[in-house]
This record gives sequence, structure tokens and C-alpha cells, in this order.
Amino acid sequence: MPSKTRLAKGKIVSAPEGTLAPAPFPLATWAGGRRRIPSQARSLRTRGVILESARELANSKGVGSVTMQMVAAKAKIAAGTAYQFFDDRDAIFFDLYETWAGAWWSSIMLSTSRPWTAATWADELDAVVETGCKFHLKQKEMWEVIRYVESTKIGRDGMKLLFDANVERCIQWVAPYLKSVGMTAAEIRFLSISILRTARGHHMYGPLESTSLREVIRGSQEAQRAIVEMKLRTAGKKSGASSAVTRAKSV
Repeated sequence: MPSKTRLAKGKIVSAPEGTLAPAPFPLATWAGGRRRIPSQARSLRTRGVILESARELANSKGVGSVTMQMVAAKAKIAAGTAYQFFDDRDAIFFDLYETWAGAWWSSIMLSTSRPWTAATWADELDAVVETGCKFHLKQKEMWEVIRYVESTKIGRDGMKLLFDANVERCIQWVAPYLKSVGMTAAEIRFLSISILRTARGHHMYGPLESTSLREVIRGSQEAQRAIVEMKLRTAGKKSGASSAVTRAKSV
């Protein structure tokens, strides 16, 4: 069977024909300030400890209080060793953010791999919302770092790159069906942005709790389906009116 490619656990694998192939990660050459990633196992472990120590300090002390010396002390290494891996504290946070963004990008690529159809759009939409909510709950220990990075100029630029790329992916995902029912490009873009804000936005509004996750998912799914259904009805009415005008002109 002909196939394209898609992401699975960070790797490119074959996917059935008719699915969307993954797009390149938009932040692959983004922040800078990071030393070359080492190849030796010991150095990789040290780098990982530095990143984890910085994340834990951001959550316990607040990002603004974290210094390279604090990170080095928590990682139980010399400050000079930390500087061998990262130029400064912000470079560590940018690296953490890029790792988070890469995981989110892979999640979006997988959950938008099957384009909408008349029979499947509601299920596809529900799945994206649920995947997004569960992803952000799992990643809640990153919220302090995310908020800080996205408050910086570099972070805002990165966030825009990521969001814009997500919108374009979402448009590819929904457009074939929505165009077929008469929806305009502007309406399709509006819906794509609305879906992505719902799927990605929960971490900005306070920590999700596992006990309330089901309610958050259900409410978000119902709201998004209602918006799409409203737009579909409007598109159908416009399409019907346009067809009536065309028939009248041909008489």
C-alpha cells in the first residue's frame, strides 16, 4: 500500500496513504545560547542533570531567583562545568522550552494526521482536544519555565513561530472537508486558531488537576464542536443560496 511518513515517538515511520506527513519542527534553529550537544554518555547525563535541576529550581524558587551557581550546586557540579554546556541560565530555560515544544509539535503532528471528513470531523476534533489537555497535564512541571520563556523577546518570537506553524498544520488538516462544504479560507483559519487555542491554552490558565481533567476535556470538546457546527450551518446556507442564484440565472 502506498504510504507517507509520520512521527511516532520522535521517529519517522510509514503511514497509510491519505494521512498528512509531519512538517519540519519550526524551532529547530531557534534560540541559540546553547553549547554543542555532547555525544558521550557521561556528558549527556551531566547535561540532563543540569536541565532537570534548573526546572526543579524554577518551580521551587521561581525562575527569576535561579542563577547558574544555584543550578550547578543542585546538580552537584562546578559552576564552570555548567558553563561548558550552556552560556547562561536563560539558555538552559530556552533548551527546556524547545524540548517541550518539540514534544508538543510531535503530539500535534500525530493527532492531526487524518484529515477531516463529513463522517469523522467530530471524532478528530474531540481527539485533538483530549490529547492537548492530557499533554499539558502531563507537562505541568514545565509551566513556570514556559511562562518565563514566553515573556522574553526570544520566547515570544519562538511562541509565534510555533503557533503559526500549528495553525498552518491545522488548516491542512481541516481544509479539504471544510472547503467542500463552502467554507471560506478566512473561516477555516478562524476555526483552526480556535481549535489550537483550546488544545494548547490550558497551561496558561492555571494548573489542571487530574480530578477535573475529564470535565475540562468534555467542556472544551462541546464548545469546539458547537463552533464548528455553527460554521457548517452558515456555510451550508450560503452554499444553498449560491446554488439557488446559479439555477435562477440559468433559467
